[in-house]
Amino acid sequence: MTDNSLAIIEHPAGTELALPDHLVEAARDFQREALAERTRQTYADAWRLFLGWCSTMCRRPLPASPQSVAGWLTELATGADGKKPRSAATVRLYLASVAYMHKINGAEFSTGHPEIKAAIGGINRTKAKTDIPRRAKPILADDLRLMLKRFDPLKAGDARDGAMLALGWSGAMRRSEIICLDWERLGEGMGFVRVDDRGVEVTLMVSKASQDTATVIAIPIADMPAAAEWLGHWAKAANLQSGEPIFMQVSRVGKIARERITDRTVSDRIKVRVGAYGRAAGKTTEQVEELVRQSSGHSLRRGFCTTASEKGISLEVMASHTRHASLSTLKAYIDTANKWRRSALKDVGF
Repeated sequence: MTDNSLAIIEHPAGTELALPDHLVEAARDFQREALAERTRQTYADAWRLFLGWCSTMCRRPLPASPQSVAGWLTELATGADGKKPRSAATVRLYLASVAYMHKINGAEFSTGHPEIKAAIGGINRTKAKTDIPRRAKPILADDLRLMLKRFDPLKAGDARDGAMLALGWSGAMRRSEIICLDWERLGEGMGFVRVDDRGVEVTLMVSKASQDTATVIAIPIADMPAAAEWLGHWAKAANLQSGEPIFMQVSRVGKIARERITDRTVSDRIKVRVGAYGRAAGKTTEQVEELVRQSSGHSLRRGFCTTASEKGISLEVMASHTRHASLSTLKAYIDTANKWRRSALKDVGF
């Protein structure tokens, strides 16, 4: 007896029916969800710029010719559009957005085309001669410890910032991860935090390095009591309810709004706290301004990595905690720290 259930049914050429609209749209939704929300937004913004440029230049955006894309990238890099010249990294990101939009629309496009490849290569080489890499100044453990000592846990603003700094630093967290956290269980965010006798447990449903698998970050109370302590202060001050956003807006007079902070809030509060810390340490106005300028939302994550490196924590142990998708990025923190801690001039220089 022959089983024909697996037989391939041949259809005459050109007779394949179109899929139902709802299936096509659902498939596109899943394709869009393959990227992080922040990446989707960045790609969308870049694509709008490209569409506007194509309209002005009377060029076809989809499928775009290599000449059009190379010309647009050149305009971005040189600032010929009247805006500040973009960095090489930004130009590459915008190129990726064009490639992505072609891909999801089924249009042919290759970033490896000789004309595009040559343009990107030239931009990279030219920018390397003038662009100084921007790196956030790390907030090291000793500095954070002293900074937190100046906070009053009974004041809502201090309690919120103390929890945000302690958790963000000890969890080596990105701004996008900090702002998405809910209290005790998942609400409308993309992760949640629980505190028990063991310490703090952070669950990220999605993250930059893991788009399809939840990630758990453990912050043992024996190793980092400040994280649990300041979360407790803030939970009490804000009367946090299960499922609510952890980090909420706080006015200058200490009034708490039941709305989630933005990634801009994280950067702004770090700059404010670093500035106050610098002034308290007796630094000059110019020194404080420079500290604030160099600080950003990445200062917490970079601060943890740099401190761990200085303490001799291995790359593998660090990577399991920081959730770096690429070890080369993490290694850059270690190399920077080792230049001072393990100088080749030790016992050699004079």
